[in-house]
Amino acid sequence: MEDNTNSGDNMGRYTERYEKGITELLEEKELKTKWHKEILENESIQEYFKDYNPHSIDTFILFYLTEKYLAYKYADSYERRVEEKRTRWIDAAYDHLKMIQHKKLFDLQCLWRAEQVQVEELEICHDFLLWKDNILDCPFLEPVTKDDIAMYQEYLLTADIDYRYITDFYDVQRYEEFRENYNGDEDDGMQLPDWYDFHNMRTGNGSLMILPDIRGEKEEFYKKLSRQEKVKNLPPSKPYVPERRPYLNPDSIEKVTFFVNTFEDEETRRKYANYLEINKNGFKDDEFDLDVLLMQMQEEDEYIPVEAHYDFREALFRGYNAFQLKNTAEHLPMAHQQYLFNRKMGLTTEEDREDVYKSIRERSLEMILDGRELNGEPRNLEF
Repeated sequence: MEDNTNSGDNMGRYTERYEKGITELLEEKELKTKWHKEILENESIQEYFKDYNPHSIDTFILFYLTEKYLAYKYADSYERRVEEKRTRWIDAAYDHLKMIQHKKLFDLQCLWRAEQVQVEELEICHDFLLWKDNILDCPFLEPVTKDDIAMYQEYLLTADIDYRYITDFYDVQRYEEFRENYNGDEDDGMQLPDWYDFHNMRTGNGSLMILPDIRGEKEEFYKKLSRQEKVKNLPPSKPYVPERRPYLNPDSIEKVTFFVNTFEDEETRRKYANYLEINKNGFKDDEFDLDVLLMQMQEEDEYIPVEAHYDFREALFRGYNAFQLKNTAEHLPMAHQQYLFNRKMGLTTEEDREDVYKSIRERSLEMILDGRELNGEPRNLEF
């Protein structure tokens, strides 16, 4: 016998939606009738209508009642969206306060690794990564100051930067990679974030990058002892044979095109060639979503200046990029006031979400302590 449970549930949901729709239509009719009556009985409104063509009045009233009902029905949603729009640039600017504090933490890391300062809350190098998501709550950093805000405003308005990437917090404390790039070949390590470079030029703090990594080298010495000991206790394994063949990059349009032209039939090659021709502007490494960009620009309440450029896409991007930088810079003082208020009231700014950093930190600490013990030293961090 066929189970009609699902069909019954579906019919129930359909009936519920139908009844809800009927209720909303009745409510709309009742409200519009009430409002229409109020308009007809309002002497001031009727006096106002006398200045207009009488044949247009009924049409205007119908349109007005529809607009009023939409504003009434979706009042909460519209209010929320208006508030979000009002605070949007303050919220955006608030994110940039984190970059200011991350630079302070990075400079402190340089000094701490060089054993020029001590901080009670810091025990091992990995501790600097734990502040990735709640840097504004870091208790041992100087709070954001008005001078910080002024310098960051200058950075936003004068530096050649891409607004999309300036609050990428993933790599902001990568000391080893930054130092390798700064003190060695430009192809090595990782480049400093734009804000770090700008800050260094204004403060001279780039000199911190050439300080010795005393603490890091000590920790690595103990970790190496720990790793060597673990390798001794591992069962014999097959000799490692390095893979020397190149990696086949799936994101390479050139590789995909070669694959199609080499292994596919003529019809597939022709179709793929047409596909590439139509979508060629979408395969640039630095390409942005033009539809999203246009939608964002259309939602703005201000005129967005766009300078001439031989590529209209680039012109639009540059114009909107400058617009975002300008608005963020203008709202930084308000974001700073919100930040100071949060600190005064003891409000936290971020949730502690990066459990992976904590687990890596524990493994790193264990390796250091094991290395200390293997070296005949006390199992502590007093080194």
